[in-house]
Amino acid sequence: MRDFNKEMELHSETLGFDLSQVKQNSPEWMRSRAGVISASKAHYLLMGRKTAGRQTYLNELVASIATGLLPEEIKAKALQWGKDHEEDAREAYSAATFEGVNDMAFIYKDETMRAGCSPDGLIAGEEKGLELKCPVSSAVWIAFAAAGTIKKEEIIQCHFSMWVTGYQSWAFAKFDPRNVNCKKLHHVVIERDEEMMKKITAGYNDCIEDMDAMLKNLGLEFGMQW
Repeated sequence: MRDFNKEMELHSETLGFDLSQVKQNSPEWMRSRAGVISASKAHYLLMGRKTAGRQTYLNELVASIATGLLPEEIKAKALQWGKDHEEDAREAYSAATFEGVNDMAFIYKDETMRAGCSPDGLIAGEEKGLELKCPVSSAVWIAFAAAGTIKKEEIIQCHFSMWVTGYQSWAFAKFDPRNVNCKKLHHVVIERDEEMMKKITAGYNDCIEDMDAMLKNLGLEFGMQW
């Protein structure tokens, strides 16, 4: 099992701050992700090279290297709802599974720091991570808990996090604190899929190739954002 804390020490030298002390959504956390392919956007890697969504994402990554900043976050109601209830969701998951959950702000795949994920938790003593969602719409929670509906990009996010960490499984949970007539949390476990790992690797390599070509056109190099 990888020693993420040891890796953080090395990455902190590049970033200029102690990554092990960083909290998600802090300015330092935002900066550590600048120009880095992340799990929440991993579905763009699996799109065709000529698709508009993929190109928009590459533009954002290159812009982050040019400016050292991430695109400004829109303070939407749905986003704020998720942030406000994430800690309650984490506690509910631990209570439901009897699993210890460790915090980890950001994990890079390797020393290149070109890809990473922000897990909502790492399960103590296991090669297993956690992704929590707190949908602002109760109907979205019902679709997952009662009908088993998971968005394609959510599944890819979990697989990408396993690709980054090397872990064997990822718990995916949705939490709705408004439920009074049924449970508030529903979760499933997504197992590592080696065919998906190959697809992610291929998509990642293509994105890095295209991204580096864009950087070269601007006289930039990855790492200048730090």
